[in-house]
Amino acid sequence: MKKKNPDGIPLESLFSNDHFRRHAEFLFHYEGQDATDPRLKLAILAELVRNAGDNVKKKERLRKQSKIAGDETRRRKKQANEPKYKKIAADARRLLQRGHEKRELSATLATKYGLSSGRIRSILYEQRVLQKKQK
Repeated sequence: MKKKNPDGIPLESLFSNDHFRRHAEFLFHYEGQDATDPRLKLAILAELVRNAGDNVKKKERLRKQSKIAGDETRRRKKQANEPKYKKIAADARRLLQRGHEKRELSATLATKYGLSSGRIRSILYEQRVLQKKQK
């Protein structure tokens, strides 16, 4: 059975990473006291548990902010690369009209654009030059 602190957060989740352990070690060092003193350890752990709810809330807030920032960066990069992707798609269509086989496209365009053939394939699927095989 997991113990819960007053905010209802399982204590095991708070101490699962070594962030709190490092914080406690810092406090031991900062206080300049013997790190093996059990009373000092208990006092520091009690302080960490008192602040645990705030730490978890802060971690959740940072996680949400990171997701929002990452989504925005992804959107901006996709928008910036869109002209390049359209050019790759146009080149692929031109190669297909000249008689090149579909299986040759990614390798040919990869050397021209300096991208991996896997990335070229995903761009061609995204731009609907190629169709994914139905299973």
